[in-house]
Amino acid sequence: MTETGRRPPRRAWITRLGPRGEVDMDRAASPRAIVEDAVARVGADPVRWAIELNAVVVRRIVGEVPALGGGPAAVEMLRRGNEATTLRALFTLLEGPAAALPTDEAILEGIREFVHRAVPLERVLHGVRVGHAATTEAFLRACTELVDPEVAVDEVTAISRELFSYVDELSDTMIRAYLVEHEVWSTSAAAARADIVRSLLSDPATLRRCP
Repeated sequence: MTETGRRPPRRAWITRLGPRGEVDMDRAASPRAIVEDAVARVGADPVRWAIELNAVVVRRIVGEVPALGGGPAAVEMLRRGNEATTLRALFTLLEGPAAALPTDEAILEGIREFVHRAVPLERVLHGVRVGHAATTEAFLRACTELVDPEVAVDEVTAISRELFSYVDELSDTMIRAYLVEHEVWSTSAAAARADIVRSLLSDPATLRRCP
């Protein structure tokens, strides 16, 4: 314990993370209260690092899985969800798995949106894998830059294992949320209307026959 009674962080190097460019907190996709809580837990520079990383990761996800984009509103929702997962990863690595917040509402909101837009579950999971790969790459690169070379190999191995476990648990949560939402949505009147619209848009001949 420290003199203040707080337990020292498991990985002090996490608190030394910082963005490569200028990052204003106003660029955060998360609500201000969540950002302020994250700053209190890990520091301002690591949160700026996460905001900067989120922009990179979201571009990569949309580039490789365009179905998860679909317009400015959809991309903004993806930003919120991915930023929440990045902040949770910071907490997990710094304080241990038990310290991570419950799955953020922004993540679940994104899942509902994917169901309503008829984005297949396999596309959603593809996006998760792309995001996980890019995020893990950034953490590992930072680790090799900030950790003593004598322990860097062990630390890289440890955070790789912890991040894999983290994304595995997150994927399970997202799958369950997707299946529950799909069951609800598929029996709703809104889903029926959406199916009709998609059918009309996919068949130009039908549109020409409409009065």
